[in-house]
Amino acid sequence: MTKIICIDCGKECERTGSNQKRCPNCGRIKKLERYRKRYRKKVEEFAKQGLNYNQIHNHSNRTYNSEYYKKHKKRIDLNYRRYYLRTRDILRKQAFKILANGKSIRCAKHGQWGCCQNSLDLDILQIDHINNDGANQRRQISSGPMWYRWIINNPEKAKATLQIICANAQWKKRRMVEDIKRKRRSSKI
Repeated sequence: MTKIICIDCGKECERTGSNQKRCPNCGRIKKLERYRKRYRKKVEEFAKQGLNYNQIHNHSNRTYNSEYYKKHKKRIDLNYRRYYLRTRDILRKQAFKILANGKSIRCAKHGQWGCCQNSLDLDILQIDHINNDGANQRRQISSGPMWYRWIINNPEKAKATLQIICANAQWKKRRMVEDIKRKRRSSKI
């Protein structure tokens, strides 16, 4: 085991974490690289030339990272997209389970409208706002994974305002709402 000596006071230091050391004399916690001989030599060499080693080193890392991103942009974006879709699907399934309230996940309007042969396919089923106030909720909460997280974190509010219906029932409901709005407009004229 190598001895690690504090840069400031010159005493031997104890290990506090995976990449940190604490000096028993001055009590300062520093990153492990600051205690390494090679790092100290480079800092001293750069200081003799009037340069700051950390600024130059961090700048070269930044330029390398941006060049790497430009070179591998498609692969990085594809991996990010896969991660996003995977987490979104997991959150979506959890939200469906919460809204189903421990029962099997089915369309809420099937018995009333007979729209989907009582499908259990999650690709057909959608989460719907009972009172058609989805735009207001999207303004407050957001959409996508953040919305699914809201459902998971607030199950009682979600059960009171949301339901699971199939795509056919969603279209039928939308059509019914539009018909009601048309009738109201025509009666005002």
